[in-house]
Parts: sequence; C-alpha cells; structure tokens
Amino acid sequence: MKPTPPADLQNAAPLQQKQSDYAYISAEDARALARRLKKYKDPDPMRTWWEITQTVIPFALSWTAALWALSVSYPLALFFGLVSGVFSIRMFLLQQDVGHGALFETARANDRLGRILGVITLTPYYMWRKMHANHHKNLGNLDERDIGEVHTFTVKEYRALPGWQRFAYQIYRN
Repeated sequence: MKPTPPADLQNAAPLQQKQSDYAYISAEDARALARRLKKYKDPDPMRTWWEITQTVIPFALSWTAALWALSVSYPLALFFGLVSGVFSIRMFLLQQDVGHGALFETARANDRLGRILGVITLTPYYMWRKMHANHHKNLGNLDERDIGEVHTFTVKEYRALPGWQRFAYQIYRN
C-alpha cells in the first residue's frame, strides 16, 4: 500500500524523475522540495508543548500508578511499570529532538528541557549531546570510529571474523 502524502502536498506538482543508478536530485527539484518543506523548518510552540504534555503527564501518571500498584498486585505494578517505560523511551526521543535544537527556537530552552529529561531518562544530557554530535560528524567514517557510532566493519575486518561473530554482526546490522 502506497503511503498518502500530507494534505498540503497531495496536489503539488511531482518532482522530476531522472533515470539513474543513484538517487540524485536536480538543483531545481531541490529548490522545489525546500519550498515545500519550509513550513516545517522552524519549531512550532503549540506542537512542542503538545508533544511534551502528551509524554510527561502519562509518564508521571503511569509511574505513580506503578508505585501504588505495588501495594495491590505485583503483576499490576509490572503492567504500569511497562507503560511508564514506553513513555520513558518517548522522553528520550524528545531529548534527542532538543539535542538537535528542534523543539524550541533558542538553544537555551532546548538545553534546559534536555537537562530535565536527562535526569528522568538517566542519560546525562550534555555528555549524550556531545556523543551524538560526534556520531553525526563521523557517521560512516571508518577512520574515526568512536563511542556512539553504529559499528561498521570493513570487508577485510568482516572476513577476518570467526563465523559466529559474522553472524552476530549481521544480526546487529539488520
């Protein structure tokens, strides 16, 4: 099933298609795409606060419910703990967004929320932000592999691995 584009793009002129071995985009198509995406470039304060609210409040409620449920039933506490865990992951995703400067217009506001979320997600914000920036800077650069990287072997390194490590690497990469 083909995904439906957003309503504002459904009637837009399609980008020119070029036959090629690679997915190159012409300068004209790049400008057209930039015009279409311009409204998504800057943070939307209403959307930002909606995302924060729909994440932090359910996390707090499910965490509180898990604590209460400990006095009632361990399986019920486990259920609320799992729900709380899902919202904890969502908070980490918000932390990533602020690390990219995507939720607020100022770096200061993004960093403040990042520090708060870092305490809740048990991920020190400034350390994570530095490692994540390094990940983006060196992604795919086999000479600069470091903490935070998606580990990638060269063909020579891969062939030198024992069979079980090759299998584990294939599982990891896929």
